[in-house]
Amino acid sequence: MKKYYPTLNSALLVIAFTAFLQSCYTDKRVTIDATNHVMDDEYWNSGKAEVSNYELIQNRYGATYKGNFLTIFVREDFLLDKQVKNERYESENTVPVLKGIFIRKFNTGIYDYAMQNTVFAPLDITNHPMALKSQASSQEWCGTQYLQTNRKGKSYNIVRHSYFEDEADMDFSLENTYLEEDLWTKLRMNPALAPVGEIQMLPAGSVLQLTHWLVKPYATAASIEPYNDTLFVGNNLKKYRIATPELNRTVELVFENQPPFKIIGFTDSYPAKVNGEPQTTIARLTHQIVEPYWQMNTPADSTARSMLGLK
Repeated sequence: MKKYYPTLNSALLVIAFTAFLQSCYTDKRVTIDATNHVMDDEYWNSGKAEVSNYELIQNRYGATYKGNFLTIFVREDFLLDKQVKNERYESENTVPVLKGIFIRKFNTGIYDYAMQNTVFAPLDITNHPMALKSQASSQEWCGTQYLQTNRKGKSYNIVRHSYFEDEADMDFSLENTYLEEDLWTKLRMNPALAPVGEIQMLPAGSVLQLTHWLVKPYATAASIEPYNDTLFVGNNLKKYRIATPELNRTVELVFENQPPFKIIGFTDSYPAKVNGEPQTTIARLTHQIVEPYWQMNTPADSTARSMLGLK
């Protein structure tokens, strides 16, 4: 497959920009390496994808439910004008991105939820510092929800469809802001590229669909800190903490502080809508593979699901 690679000037700009971030980075306990590892490392440029399965304990309806949380990270080429994967390579108006897919499945009582988020994050963060596109869908027994953001210059165009009366068929714009899903991709490129300090952030589409919070940016404090708890186990662990006071919400992404910066697990805490009591969603990494999964689509390949702990 033909691939698009940034020019030398573009690569130098990325190095300069990450060096600037390093100079502004206040937490001296975190190792800083001014390299976008997705751009150069063989781990990300082998023509394969990283697929991870997490054991999920999902906060819902004032209780918690067991499920699975899958992440898929893969490098691919993305058309800037159409904002879709570049498949035919007839246009040079393309950039390499790290695509992140997040699949959440869990049952509540008799019925189940199937939710998916996708984000497309350019590797050239100098010219494209924020994600170009995100999508979120939710299917459960009551109905379907869909949310899509497309970056258009200095704003994001938002399209929303929902079976809920107050959220149905919306089309509006928001000023550029960080997308929560993009913070995951920034961590995977290099924690030095993840924003720290006071930022504006649009919560993940799946979280907005679960909580019915207003689709808008929220003032958020982001920081990278040492991980000293025992909930997650790994090598040289750090945590990326995202606190949103207006929502009384705190997310912690726990990751290994060396390439490829694997995310070992996360917690997501906010009050349950039914009773206002704090509830926490927890996901722990249990299985991970690096494979060209899109080629593994025959009946015989179904046995490979065991490598991910899937039935």
